[in-house]
Amino acid sequence: MRRQTQLKDSDIKKLIKFVGYGPKCHVKILFLGYEEHAPKGKKEYYKNISARMNFKPIMDLKEAHDRLGKAGCRNPFDCDGKNPVKVWNCAARFALEFANHCQWSKRKIWSAYWRNHLGRKEGSTFLMECDPIPKHKHATNIHLPEGWDNDRIWNERKKALLKRPKVLKSQFVIAYGEETKAKVQELFGVDKDGWQKRQKGKHQISFASKRRTHIAHVEFLGRGFAYKKGIPFIVDELVKRGKNRSRRRR
Repeated sequence: MRRQTQLKDSDIKKLIKFVGYGPKCHVKILFLGYEEHAPKGKKEYYKNISARMNFKPIMDLKEAHDRLGKAGCRNPFDCDGKNPVKVWNCAARFALEFANHCQWSKRKIWSAYWRNHLGRKEGSTFLMECDPIPKHKHATNIHLPEGWDNDRIWNERKKALLKRPKVLKSQFVIAYGEETKAKVQELFGVDKDGWQKRQKGKHQISFASKRRTHIAHVEFLGRGFAYKKGIPFIVDELVKRGKNRSRRRR
């Protein structure tokens, strides 16, 4: 496995072409993060990276992770309902709240949603990462080829993402992670001063709109996020923005 720590130029290009999980057509809700979920264990991490090099630009979430499972990697869909990817849990709650599901916060409801609907090719949600290389403590042992650094990876990654205008024209965007705000500005053309900041408990949430796309940015999404109050607050604000824009176009 040691030789796999040195990525080649062609390896980076294969990883960069992967856009995310979901349908190829226009989607209603886009979740934008800064790092892909990484497995535990050094050997499994390198197997995971190698398997991702064969991903298509857009993948069905379950099909992609089934493929990782066949490569000897841990597959969240085989974990007896215990999902180790907490961001998926939160994304499922958001999607259910957007759909006005009265039991969106119930575990059996949102756990069934991420397993059957989140990031699926026939669904209405899309999961996208700004960084195509999963982050983990073992990522420090990944050596980039000469001429590649984080800035170049992002510039090439941005080109791949911008080739998917139907995805980037999502009606609602939930961006999470401190570094994603700058990426949102580049991908969606949001001015850095175009954010409206709101506070909900301990969490600062920023909102912006660009044409028919309405965006919320939170610094953290997962355990500790105010699920019962934060998610309805964000969804209500985004839906309100969408309705206001519709009225102005009439």
